Amino acid sequence: GLIGLERAESALDIGERDDSVMRIVAVCDPNTALAQRAAKRHGIPFVTSDYMDLISLPGVDIGIAASVVVFGTMVTLGTKAPVALAMGIVGAFAIFHGHAHGTEMPIAASGAASAFGSWTWATSCIRPIQTVSSW
Repeated sequence: GLIGLERAESALDIGERDDSVMRIVAVCDPNTALAQRAAKRHGIPFVTSDYMDLISLPGVDIGIAASVVVFGTMVTLGTKAPVALAMGIVGAFAIFHGHAHGTEMPIAASGAASAFGSWTWATSCIRPIQTVSSW
């Protein structure tokens, strides 16, 4: 899905290209009329004005797997996407990842503590790799 169409409606064109590895199946914008027009123009079946509707869609795990494939393909091919398109793709996949992490978090857990722990763990893994690879 794509959230926010004011500046990123051109990102919907990616799903219409013959060589596209991605298909946009949902749009979300507070301006329902804009979202409905864009969905009709691009043949997108799901329209909403509430982003929570997007993250409650089935297939979150498929979205996460698709993000790995799409980003891997784009990096491998050296794809230079327009900024609006890149932002839309990253934002859409971030919703899948954030939803998965948020729903897997224990109810008693603190969101801030969890985020800090994830950041600390990721940094402790990445810094040594960056140091060794810079030699």
